[in-house]
Amino acid sequence: IPLYNDLYNFMATIRKECFGKANLSQGDLAAWCENFSVVPESEDEPFVVDYRMYFDDDIVDERPIDYEDGDIFRFFVSTKRLLKFASHIDEHVIQTDATYKLVWQGYPVLLVCVSDANRRCTPLGIACCSHERHLDFAFLFNSLQVGRNKCNINPIKPSGPMADASD
Repeated sequence: IPLYNDLYNFMATIRKECFGKANLSQGDLAAWCENFSVVPESEDEPFVVDYRMYFDDDIVDERPIDYEDGDIFRFFVSTKRLLKFASHIDEHVIQTDATYKLVWQGYPVLLVCVSDANRRCTPLGIACCSHERHLDFAFLFNSLQVGRNKCNINPIKPSGPMADASD
């Protein structure tokens, strides 16, 4: 019978071979966002709609004035079909929240969805941000418009989002 440590090391090796290394560097993340930011032909293939990255070693003048200090990254992923679904936003309520149960490398995952009168919720996209602040949610809503623009879809005019009472 193999020892626990032997099994643990074996599984770690298999995971690394199948999925690559577990942590991404800043450069790896930026390269991944750049590689997957091209709008695909398929309606259902996900792509990076928009991303912003500012790291401590960047020139301070390149950062927008409302960005805080420290490493900041934000990226939003969706599909053409989901972005088109947002056209029916007048009849739906747009909802957003961050979850720490779907953590990616320890960072919050932000979801944006629409729900209708029958309580059906349809996701529009998913974002990962370095924080859960108002600027991150502003990025999320702006990314919806950016994605619709990239896919040649008219912008949406939501009446207002529904969210929980977190800061």
